[in-house]
Amino acid sequence: PACKKAFGALGHPDILRFRTPEGKTQFPVELVRKAREEAYVRPTEGDRKVIIFENAEEMNASAANALLKVLEEPPPYLTFIITCDNLSALPETVPSRCVPLELHELAPRRAEQWLLRAYPDAGPEKLDMAMLCGGGNLGRSIRYLEDEKVAAVFDSALQLLRAMAEGREFDLLTVLSRFEGDRAGLLELLPAADRMAGAAARAAFLPADRAPAALAARISPPRAEALHRLVTDIRERMRVNVSQSLLLGYFAGQMKRIMEEVF
Repeated sequence: PACKKAFGALGHPDILRFRTPEGKTQFPVELVRKAREEAYVRPTEGDRKVIIFENAEEMNASAANALLKVLEEPPPYLTFIITCDNLSALPETVPSRCVPLELHELAPRRAEQWLLRAYPDAGPEKLDMAMLCGGGNLGRSIRYLEDEKVAAVFDSALQLLRAMAEGREFDLLTVLSRFEGDRAGLLELLPAADRMAGAAARAAFLPADRAPAALAARISPPRAEALHRLVTDIRERMRVNVSQSLLLGYFAGQMKRIMEEVF
């Protein structure tokens, strides 16, 4: 019964989930304060209480700081679960108080089998794109198949990398212009492009990794690493609320440098 409640529509009273609200790009400090208050309310049905923070890399410094004391000295009945796509994107003070558990992606064959069973009517082309988007992460693949905005952002990430790989500066600017004023979309675009570049760089050494052949031939590991550093830099600047127009210009300029640099 407890498991059915935990995964059912109504939820379990001793399992609380907190995530960035719809339409927001940062995890607000008010949510952390609410979670902090809930931490000191004893569990109602079980022996333990669980508080889950999803996509915690979206916490700003104020939200992370508000969490630190209860995270360091939680009540004996409480367990925190904090999820993120990129541990280095979290404020350093948070992981230093946690036990990191790295979850690895599924092997491509296993992920493909699951998606074929779950989405038999999706069609091979769409399933292939979902596999490419997920990279072995079923959650990302499902979001691609079920959320048109996620699919559009991933398609833009793919176009961005193709423009970089083929040295097409105008196409690069065209893709980035779609994200003027769309902070949430840009936050989705950055890790998607980063993951795709990594897959392309690995493809020569790990043929099972899915990546378009044109990208795999032109994005070397050093070029993918340069893009990774740039994405990390942009995300950090977004965390401190640098103007998005300035960021897009900076991003385009640095992408052009990566395009032109010999690796």
